[in-house]
Amino acid sequence: MLWNTALLFRKPAWLREKRGYDVLPSVQWIPFVTFLQVSADMAVAVDVTNGHGHRYVKDIANAWAAILQAPGWTADKTDRLRLLLHANE
Repeated sequence: MLWNTALLFRKPAWLREKRGYDVLPSVQWIPFVTFLQVSADMAVAVDVTNGHGHRYVKDIANAWAAILQAPGWTADKTDRLRLLLHANE
């Protein structure tokens, strides 16, 4: 879990791991400050472009296609599924 009260007093493991492509290398842990920053981020993380924050609709079709590897499944079917997933946006 990326957000919890341990952020107040302890550097989280996710800041010791390789950063995601959209995480600045300058992000660092500062007692209390990081907790407040991540708390604020949680409040707005659904109002960002797809693939960032907590919006992964674009990637869901790719993930299921890769995980299930259904016989006869094609990239075209993944593209159609992606369109269905986006239909309510």
